[in-house]
Amino acid sequence: MKVISVLHIDDDVDLLYIARHFLELGGRIKVDIVSSAMEGLEYLKRRKFDVIVSDYEMPNMTGIDLLKKLKTRGDTTPFIIIFTGRRDEVSIEAISCGADFCMQKGGSPRTQFGDLRDLIGLAVHMRRLMTA
Repeated sequence: MKVISVLHIDDDVDLLYIARHFLELGGRIKVDIVSSAMEGLEYLKRRKFDVIVSDYEMPNMTGIDLLKKLKTRGDTTPFIIIFTGRRDEVSIEAISCGADFCMQKGGSPRTQFGDLRDLIGLAVHMRRLMTA
């Protein structure tokens, strides 16, 4: 099975390293990390990924703003927004702007990143079905 490439964008650098550790367990996923939406945009000019995972709340640009910029560029990479707290309006806006999934931060890292790993796999599977 092909390794899934993920770009994970979050301004919490410690969380990025923890997430990468948990997501890469088992060897099916390879995670590149960047700590801002602007850095993510630059990174995406040089490289394609199977999935983009982005925090919602970041300085200078939200994850939804990032998603909108990518959509205007014609980028169709599956996109997962992660947010803190119960924010139904974030989920609704993210999905209406083209996010594939939304996920709330919190809980045990093993559970949270296991759930994120499952969403990443599902997003890639759905994209492959749509392009087959």
